[in-house]
Amino acid sequence: GFSFWAWAGGLALMVWSRADAFLLAPVLGTAAFGFYLLAGEIAMMPVTELLEPACATLTPGFALARRNGTASVSMGLTVGGILALGTIPFAIGVSACSGYLVTGLLGPNWQAARPLIAIITWSSMFSPFSYVCGSVLTAHGQVRRVFICNAVAAALKVLVVLVVRETHDLMTISIAAVAVMAAESSIFVFQLRATGGIELRQLRVAMTRAALSTAATCAVLRLLPGTWDVVTLDRIPALAVGAAIGLLTFFVFSACQLLLWRMAGCPAGVEARLIEALREVVRPPAWLKSVWTNVQV
Repeated sequence: GFSFWAWAGGLALMVWSRADAFLLAPVLGTAAFGFYLLAGEIAMMPVTELLEPACATLTPGFALARRNGTASVSMGLTVGGILALGTIPFAIGVSACSGYLVTGLLGPNWQAARPLIAIITWSSMFSPFSYVCGSVLTAHGQVRRVFICNAVAAALKVLVVLVVRETHDLMTISIAAVAVMAAESSIFVFQLRATGGIELRQLRVAMTRAALSTAATCAVLRLLPGTWDVVTLDRIPALAVGAAIGLLTFFVFSACQLLLWRMAGCPAGVEARLIEALREVVRPPAWLKSVWTNVQV
């Protein structure tokens, strides 16, 4: 049973992954579909460069937690929220710096991909929950539920693409792609909730704060020249300015999220677990603590 549903889930995932190319290419033509495909590759960098490596150990980690008696189902959404807080500013930065990325990486002949990158990258904000919920379900042997999620999401995507492709408008198609990704994440979350032991309130509150931080960050970035716009700089200066704006994005988003969390009374949940994890990462080694103690003495 496990092998069969895992195989079926893999087929459904293949349909989900390849539906764009199979259904859009014959309608859009080579040039337009090339812009869409390349825009998708750049726009999904928050997933390919941040989320996928971070999620590589989730399934064995959740399986080990379950074997040790830890409630890995209840911690799944917290992990997804933590990953989302790392992915969201990355996605905002890619969207805001789409003009700098196109100029610095692709050149002026690819400016048509800029607005597509700015839209499609928002779909990566929903991906953490799909990855995490799928990993938790797999670790608990619930691969049939994973198949249901993949199959429903794939069917929805095929239906939506068949409708929006008739517009021949790449902007509309990109917006539809983001909406489908949001729907896929919701399907995974509700399938995980159906297993029991899940409380969504803390996650909803944390994600509400994240939405407010996102709005505030976008408002700040919109005041800067070149964000969400065509950039005419040379390649190296464009990449340098884009990198600076990306760092500013992380700073502003983190500051807003921390401020909102403190205003809420520092509740337990996503932000608290993230701060705890960061403290573990930046904790100084024992030998450095010993040296500092001796210096103080």
